[in-house]
Amino acid sequence: FCSKLLRQYAISHYHRPLLPARMALKLDIQVLKTPNGILQLVVWLISLLGFAVLASWDCGNRFFSVDYTDVDAGGFLMAMLVIAWLFSSAVVLAYLLAMDLLLTKLPVSWWFLLTLASGLWAFLTLIAASIFAADLDDIKDSDSPCDFEALEFAAVMGFFSMLAEIAVAVFAFLEFRKGTTDEQSKNEINGVTVTNVDGETSAASPPTPSMHPTTV
Repeated sequence: FCSKLLRQYAISHYHRPLLPARMALKLDIQVLKTPNGILQLVVWLISLLGFAVLASWDCGNRFFSVDYTDVDAGGFLMAMLVIAWLFSSAVVLAYLLAMDLLLTKLPVSWWFLLTLASGLWAFLTLIAASIFAADLDDIKDSDSPCDFEALEFAAVMGFFSMLAEIAVAVFAFLEFRKGTTDEQSKNEINGVTVTNVDGETSAASPPTPSMHPTTV
């Protein structure tokens, strides 16, 4: 009897799953076919192209040497594109492996957080790309011997990244509104809405049916 208990303890102790069954990570590719998944891939690709081209550009000879940091907001634009790429990479991985955890385990709605983050990043990227493009035009007008096509491409990618982030924010907000509407509809189905003395509304449970038979 003791040996059986020890064997069962050893099996349960050394063969426990790393995560509970309901929290197991499962690869779900279908989520990338949704508008939110596609937009995250677009942000990932645009930001990758933007910062890769921006970082690889330089111009000079033995008398002078310049790179993207010599253009106003060049480092700012680089930071916006790199962080956008890192964030979209993390989001895509989370969508593939832990979408259910994002939607059910966070204390705040994931779609609300994504709306705020994407809207803020779109605004910052717009500022960085605008300053960068304006100073780039001034440098081109100064008869510089450098070829600035790569920097122009990076500036365009900055603006495209901004537009993609706006689209992410819009679709995330629509999902947030949809979730709020569904929750309100569920409350209306489960019970009627009542108002207490403080003016707050809540869903009241439907009346419990009587356990006594009705007499005619």
